[in-house]
Amino acid sequence: MAIDQEDVDALIPLPPATFHILIALADEDRHGYAIIQDIAARTGHEIQMSAGTLYRSIQRMQE
Repeated sequence: MAIDQEDVDALIPLPPATFHILIALADEDRHGYAIIQDIAARTGHEIQMSAGTLYRSIQRMQE
């Protein structure tokens, strides 16, 4: 399967929300609320991701 360079370039650099979601999922599978809680805990509550941002970001990752 060939990877289109334009598709790869569109993902770099990762948007901050996507980066934090992937870090939260690196340790274990989590449901949405657990992802939001993990991001808040890892960032000292500096990032309070909304459910809308989380699910929009996940949708973009799936496309």
